[in-house]
Amino acid sequence: MEKFPKNMRLLFDADGAEGANFRQNIKNYNSAFAFASFGTNIRPPPGRGPYCFRLQGQTYHYASNLHADDPEERRYGQLYILETNEAIQARANAYENANCLVSVFQKINEAMSNNPYAEAYHNMRAIEQ
Repeated sequence: MEKFPKNMRLLFDADGAEGANFRQNIKNYNSAFAFASFGTNIRPPPGRGPYCFRLQGQTYHYASNLHADDPEERRYGQLYILETNEAIQARANAYENANCLVSVFQKINEAMSNNPYAEAYHNMRAIEQ
């Protein structure tokens, strides 16, 4: 796997609409391609000062079932077993991604093509068929 895929570097550095949209909605794009959700009790430190991400108690990752009960509610790893265009459309159609661009989803998806975890989900799809 490349250290930093070229098309991802272009999104970070580009001056055009795609680059600006990517940087403005980077949290949404990151969440759209997550394999699991992160959960914990976040407790900001008392007083004033710079932002500090402080956790208290247990931290966990929630990995969903391989298939969603409702196909319209697919999230996380469930999207990686879909065909490429179907997964991109599912990410783009999610209400939280209303400001995101399909073309940016396509570029990120290309960068994820060599990700070993994404490949594992693709292999699960192949085994099921």
